[in-house]
Amino acid sequence: MDNTVNQDAKEIPSMMNAIMKGHCPECRKGAFFRYPLFKWTTGFLDSHKNCPHCGLKYEVEPGFFWGSMYINYAFNVATIAAVAIFVYVLIRPESIWAYIIPIISSVVVSVPPSTRFARMIWVHVFGPFKFDKNKYFSPAQRP
Repeated sequence: MDNTVNQDAKEIPSMMNAIMKGHCPECRKGAFFRYPLFKWTTGFLDSHKNCPHCGLKYEVEPGFFWGSMYINYAFNVATIAAVAIFVYVLIRPESIWAYIIPIISSVVVSVPPSTRFARMIWVHVFGPFKFDKNKYFSPAQRP
């Protein structure tokens, strides 16, 4: 098997890779968010209006990103359930506060990454954008 084909195929990012890195859904190269995730002095959800690489307009209509709240809600429910089960299995507490404190603290800590991740899933999976490797990658980079 030719190794150059495998190396070239790795240069074209997958949808999951673009979601995890926070890249544009159309070119998968440009940054979606303005700032890194843990830059607390600025807004962790501030996104570019257009892709810095391909110029794609991210918000196709007003309120487009509201749908990502449903995905984020599912993440929070999963976090709450996982922490509650974890506390029950390890501690088996009698007090309700032994559940409430770890659940609230885990949800508060997971809000920034889960909100950004939910927004990226919404844009990549449910958005009207389509990735075209022929448009943004040279023939040498295509698998």
